[in-house]
Amino acid sequence: MTEKKDNFRIYGEPVSKIVEIVSQAVEASVKVPGNEAPDRQGGYLVIRERYSGFILLLERIGKCPPADVARYLDLAQEKGLRIVSGQDISSWQSRSPETGKFGGAIVAGNLTIAFSGLKESIDEAVVLVLALRLSWLTPNEVIAITEISGNRFVKALHNLSIPK
Repeated sequence: MTEKKDNFRIYGEPVSKIVEIVSQAVEASVKVPGNEAPDRQGGYLVIRERYSGFILLLERIGKCPPADVARYLDLAQEKGLRIVSGQDISSWQSRSPETGKFGGAIVAGNLTIAFSGLKESIDEAVVLVLALRLSWLTPNEVIAITEISGNRFVKALHNLSIPK
């Protein structure tokens, strides 16, 4: 399976590397100070072309309780689709928990990257760590997104998810 994923690239990066970075971040998320749900250990990653909405990657990462699989998958897809083709750079800009719309998706160049399965601030931190580690976003772009959401987990998750 890894060989097939290495042949497919997004922005020049092998899918296996993308999945590895997100897996490291999800695994590290349980150690992030202030994480209100350290028992959550997985979810779904969805990467789309920004303007067409075409899904480039849909991948389960970590452990998802079977009862939550459909919900996490639906939320990850909805978050990313909500910011396709619009002016928003974060799903926090159209967040509405009362109607089931949560944070956890960002725009990175011509991509939208979404994750769902952890708490929404941690979901967002996971995709920001991915975009930062692959240089799909600059540190200033990450700061701009975290100012929208008030996310305080990105730096800690970034530091905890770097392989030793």
